[in-house]
Amino acid sequence: MKQLILFDDYGPILTIEQEKKMTWLDLYNFLHKNANSINNHEEMSKYWNQHVMIHNVETNDEYTCDTLIINGRLVLGINLDEN
Repeated sequence: MKQLILFDDYGPILTIEQEKKMTWLDLYNFLHKNANSINNHEEMSKYWNQHVMIHNVETNDEYTCDTLIINGRLVLGINLDEN
């Protein structure tokens, strides 16, 4: 079972479990569902203005990221300040 754990500035907030690797559509559907859920609206609204972080589960290192198109693929890029 693969897991995607979404983190905010304070730690883990939500876990997505799935058998396959996540697609951009999977991520969109997850965010859309939680953004539009009346039951989750107050809980989720505090996350929308926080930075998106990439979390390395093995080392607990975290990185800010940006969305890039590289070689025709949509990716989240890290270490952009080191160039």
